[in-house]
Amino acid sequence: MVVVTGKAGSGKSTLLKNSKLENVHYLDDVVKNILYKRNSKLYWEIKKHFGKKVVSLFKVKTKKLGKIVFNDSKKMAILNDIVEPYIKTYLNILKLDKDKLHIVEMAAYINLESKYKSFFDKVIIIKRNNNDISNKFNYLKNKVNPIINKDIEGAIIIKNDLLDVSTKKLIDAILTK
Repeated sequence: MVVVTGKAGSGKSTLLKNSKLENVHYLDDVVKNILYKRNSKLYWEIKKHFGKKVVSLFKVKTKKLGKIVFNDSKKMAILNDIVEPYIKTYLNILKLDKDKLHIVEMAAYINLESKYKSFFDKVIIIKRNNNDISNKFNYLKNKVNPIINKDIEGAIIIKNDLLDVSTKKLIDAILTK
């Protein structure tokens, strides 16, 4: 299993969609569209910890939750602790399907100290100059200070090339043993 990771706005999703590779899983979408639904246990845990202002009748209000956790590292840690077991369960299910190469897009840096590193055979980090990241991600620019360890197996793709060039680099990095 391969993870493609990097800061929000670095181009992970754009490159993966442009690659047209199969079995790509976007963890943010899994969390928002499955785990944050009202009938999930995670919905009720988030409501319990963050209050009814972050939920509607049908799902978690991600923008309201984001405003709370992105401005408070302690609350972000609480959210990460709540969500972690669900993500690990999802990754375990993917790992059981050994007949396919699964590619997971994760909007957080994976480093050697990461709780998720053991799930992946290869880590690909998409880096992009902060000045190139869309203004809508301004609140995140200085929140993530990645440790990019040279011992990580995988490639670091700096997405300052044309889209097709960067996409080819990504595909090569994923498919190269």
